[in-house]
Amino acid sequence: MKVTAEQIIEHMKQVHFNHIIQTPGMLKQTVGGLNGMDMETYNKGYTDALEQLIDYFGDRV
Repeated sequence: MKVTAEQIIEHMKQVHFNHIIQTPGMLKQTVGGLNGMDMETYNKGYTDALEQLIDYFGDRV
C-alpha cells in the first residue's frame, strides 16, 4: 500500500487536532507530566511545529 502526500497532510491535521484539544489537566496525566515535564510548553511547541508543517506542505500537495 502506498501512502500519498495528501494522506500524510490529513494525518498531520488529525494529530494537530488531537493535541490542541488537550487541556492542562489532561497533559499533567501524560507520562511526561507525571514525571514532572512541562507538558503545556512541550505541547505548544509540538502543535506550533505541526502548524508550520501543514502550512508549508499543505499548499504544495
